[in-house]
Amino acid sequence: GDPAGMPKAVLSTMIQQELIDQAAARNNIEVSSETVDQELQGLIEDAGGQSSWQQWLEDNNYTEDELRGTLRETLLTSQMRDRITGDLSGAVPQVHARHILVATQAEANQLMVRLRNGEDFATLAAENSLDTTTSINGGDLGWFMQEELLEPSLAQLAFELDPEQIGGPIQTALGYDIIQTLERANREIEPDKRARLAQNRFENWLNTLVATAKIEQYL
Repeated sequence: GDPAGMPKAVLSTMIQQELIDQAAARNNIEVSSETVDQELQGLIEDAGGQSSWQQWLEDNNYTEDELRGTLRETLLTSQMRDRITGDLSGAVPQVHARHILVATQAEANQLMVRLRNGEDFATLAAENSLDTTTSINGGDLGWFMQEELLEPSLAQLAFELDPEQIGGPIQTALGYDIIQTLERANREIEPDKRARLAQNRFENWLNTLVATAKIEQYL
């Protein structure tokens, strides 16, 4: 096929899948034909038997071989994901912090002066922070793990500060941030956060793979 004729999203997905396949091979992760057969059998049963299944394949322009290939990739990816995301049970280092997000460095510097002069962090966050989801709670971000925050540099700073210490201003994708760490502790990961954290870990791993791979895209 002609890569130039392919939509970028399709090409990017193919490249990601190829990188996942290579990583799986390096980690000796394999998906046997038997495992693919079992999955396929499950799908056929879900469809309501062989004739309904054939109809589904025709409706979706799939051959059974193509679908077996897709199933294999899906199983390989999920095994790789499990390997990368690891065990999300047990206590992990977390911090409880609050922040103030403003548009310019000048604003952030002024707020730092006011904080040093003893003004109340929560009040200043409520009055000035552009992060409206947290400003109503005085900028409170709650408890989080380092890899949970979307801004790695902000997360790193939060984990470097001692309780009650204020850090910043630090430039982020959204503006300038001031952060105060309130408490640190090893805490269990809340069950509702586990799926999101697993997804974050896997995406970070995949982004790193893509960034380091020497891919020649003829686009």
